[in-house]
Amino acid sequence: MELVEFAYASLRHADPDVRTEAARRIDALIATLESAMEVWRSVDPNRPKHSLGSLIYMLDTATIRRLDELSRAADQDLKALCTLAGPSAAQRASLIPHLVETAYWQLKPEESLADRVASNLAKMGERVKRLKAMREDLSAPERMAA
Repeated sequence: MELVEFAYASLRHADPDVRTEAARRIDALIATLESAMEVWRSVDPNRPKHSLGSLIYMLDTATIRRLDELSRAADQDLKALCTLAGPSAAQRASLIPHLVETAYWQLKPEESLADRVASNLAKMGERVKRLKAMREDLSAPERMAA
């Protein structure tokens, strides 16, 4: 979210057309994160832990693929948002931190799949909350008139 915050700081003072496009991109990020949260909610948290502790061995192929697709979509919208924010943010866009929690992680030794699902949902929920606040700020009528 650090990159999103950086881009947002630049976009708060952009002209209304740029803010409108930025708000549209943030809406797309929100929708993607909410879709990813639905995928994580559909995971059976009672699946046994794999001996390697890797989520990739604990989830079905369709879930892994869908999370990966959503992560790529979020990456594209984040790159577009950074481009709108100007050269400084666009330059950082090559170092995109993924906003969607995917299946390419190891569980900690004491962590269960249920713990990871809950953690991923909490992280993405916080990201959605912050993105909604940014979108509201960028779309505020008093900003548009400024």
